[in-house]
Amino acid sequence: MVNVIAVRLDALTADISDMKSTLKDLANAIIKLALVEERQGQFAQTQERMMAQMDRMDERVDTLEKAAPATERLSMWFERGLWAAVAAVAIYISSKTGLI
Repeated sequence: MVNVIAVRLDALTADISDMKSTLKDLANAIIKLALVEERQGQFAQTQERMMAQMDRMDERVDTLEKAAPATERLSMWFERGLWAAVAAVAIYISSKTGLI
């Protein structure tokens, strides 16, 4: 009877040792899973920031696109004014030098 109890106790000890090993493996897997979850959370936060920045950039582009015709018109008038000023200076210089 004592031998049977000793054999069963050895078997129980081996089973407990296997359970400890399995629990250690499970603990390592849970730790790795927690790290993956943390990284996914960080990625989600980064993605949210990028989306918010893209929304702000879209608003800026819309504003610039709305202002583009006015800017183009102003540029055209400025260029015409500059050429008129150059022509006036050229006429003034040519009249002073006697070319006209």
